[in-house]
Amino acid sequence: SKFSGMGTQYHYKSFWDGLTSIAKTEGPLGLLRGAKVAALRVSMGSAVQLSTYDTCKEYLHREVPYFSTEKGQGLILHFSAAMMSGLMVTTAMNPADVMSTRMYNQAAGKELYSSIPDCFMKIFRTEGFGGFYKGWLAHYLRVGPHTVLTFVFLEQIRKWFD
Repeated sequence: SKFSGMGTQYHYKSFWDGLTSIAKTEGPLGLLRGAKVAALRVSMGSAVQLSTYDTCKEYLHREVPYFSTEKGQGLILHFSAAMMSGLMVTTAMNPADVMSTRMYNQAAGKELYSSIPDCFMKIFRTEGFGGFYKGWLAHYLRVGPHTVLTFVFLEQIRKWFD
């Protein structure tokens, strides 16, 4: 089938066995398979995460009466803004997450996707727009708590410098 190169399982004995096996069979560039789409994924996630948290916090403070009170300025505000930011991060990052997973899981020599644009177009043509959001909930359940912890800790650090 045209998808026979997908979902390849590698049976390495250890990290070092995998590293040396890939370097021997595919050369040093084999160690970088999927790095471009991973960089795209991380840059999209970081850009959205960093730009939306303070915006969400300001929005909640301005538009939701509870958050305009002194009582509403603490942990609940930070938690709520971080959860909103996490939703946006997941939504922005999931297409690149799907593409990176698929490109990582290709068998060497049986690549279904030759590049990021090729991967994007093949997913879009075969699965439609929804194909980019497979696994969204699982992704959010991973990114949401990470975003909350990141920004709750950030707010504590900001207090030290105010």
